[in-house]
Amino acid sequence: MNEFDAQWSVWAGRVKLVSGKEVLTMLNRYLQSVGLPALTPLSIIDAMQRSDVPREIVEIIDKIAEMKTTPLEEQLDYELS
Repeated sequence: MNEFDAQWSVWAGRVKLVSGKEVLTMLNRYLQSVGLPALTPLSIIDAMQRSDVPREIVEIIDKIAEMKTTPLEEQLDYELS
């Protein structure tokens, strides 16, 4: 088994081998060729469930959401501590 086959045999390896942008482009070409609407990054995100996202990413998104509702002065104090 060569290195490509070894990587392709597991999900994490496939993700390393294939460009997500390229896959989305090719998928959209196909969808449009059969009369279906294209997928956008936002439509993909909207379709995701919170449980689909790694915990670390959810924590970052939550912090960003908190910052949107926190006055700038408090954000600066938080970042400095």
